[in-house]
Amino acid sequence: MTGPRWKKGKDGKDFSALAAASPMSSIVAELQSSLKRSTLLATLSSRGGDAVLAVNPQQATLLNRAAFGQSLENAGAEEHWFQLGAEEVFYLHHALKCISVCKSDGFTRVNEGELWDHLCSASESFPEMYKAYAHLRSKNWVVRPGLWHGFCGLPSSPSACPLRVCRRCCSGTSGVRR
Repeated sequence: MTGPRWKKGKDGKDFSALAAASPMSSIVAELQSSLKRSTLLATLSSRGGDAVLAVNPQQATLLNRAAFGQSLENAGAEEHWFQLGAEEVFYLHHALKCISVCKSDGFTRVNEGELWDHLCSASESFPEMYKAYAHLRSKNWVVRPGLWHGFCGLPSSPSACPLRVCRRCCSGTSGVRR
């Protein structure tokens, strides 16, 4: 068999056409543009490298489509909250330059160097994990946290990924493994 096998939806159609019609690069570019226009501020957690970010409903949809963060329970329809992992926070701040970050007090902004130092002090493996995360994201892969303290990278979108490809990066190992 040549080429990837695509998952099938509930209607029996495969997702290859969906992935071709809505490439991850376009979704991320739309997200980046929307977040930049809003000048959003993510607030770092006091206990580690995670951060929370408040967005509007359209941005929430884009964050979900681009597979950034975890949606939190929301009280209102006008504002949606997302929890971002350390790699996601730094990627949105450094690589996409579409959010600013503040300390847990909610006011004191941190620059790129301070954010890097904070995230490295929160996790020894952050530099290696971020390098792998940024590499996979630069290839337009979806990168999901978890999977034994690492993350799983999928080409395209989680619902439309080829069945045969899932890469993970685990703490304590070097590089990305199949």
